[in-house]
Amino acid sequence: MSAFARIVFLLCLFIPSTLMASEGTKIGVVDVRYIMAESMAAQSILKQRTDLQNKFVTEISETEKKLRDEEQTLLKERESMGQEEFLKKKQGYERKLLDTGRDVREKKHSLEEVLANAMVKVQNKLSDIVTLMAKDRGIDVVINKQSVLVGAESLDMTEEALDKLNKEMPTVKLEAITLVPAES
Repeated sequence: MSAFARIVFLLCLFIPSTLMASEGTKIGVVDVRYIMAESMAAQSILKQRTDLQNKFVTEISETEKKLRDEEQTLLKERESMGQEEFLKKKQGYERKLLDTGRDVREKKHSLEEVLANAMVKVQNKLSDIVTLMAKDRGIDVVINKQSVLVGAESLDMTEEALDKLNKEMPTVKLEAITLVPAES
């Protein structure tokens, strides 16, 4: 085998199969990042996130204020109580402080998880819509716009997909989360 033939053979092995689409393969392009940022469903998720974060900050501030007040009261009463009683109350206060920190971390994690689940719902709906659009148009392959270096505008299905997503899924209701547990 000549050196030229070996080079051609090796190049064929390393060319991705997506670049070797057969003649007549119909391709579509969708800007998923744009749709996930601009869709009504994504916007509703972001608004709910902001509302929940604001509520979360308010509730945490109230809890922190109660803990500061409790600490001040404990320090003021220190002189009027015995060492053992003070240590017992101090340990109770420190336990509340640790529990509050743990609860805040858990609630932040829950909020992130709920948001991620909601965005997955939007992505899944978008995938269903794009799949149906591709089938209706006889498109064999749909590529994310971020993966396209050069392409004709006629391949772009983004706006139509966005319009359909907005009609079929205008909002996504976030799962309920309890932001701050009831005081014990």
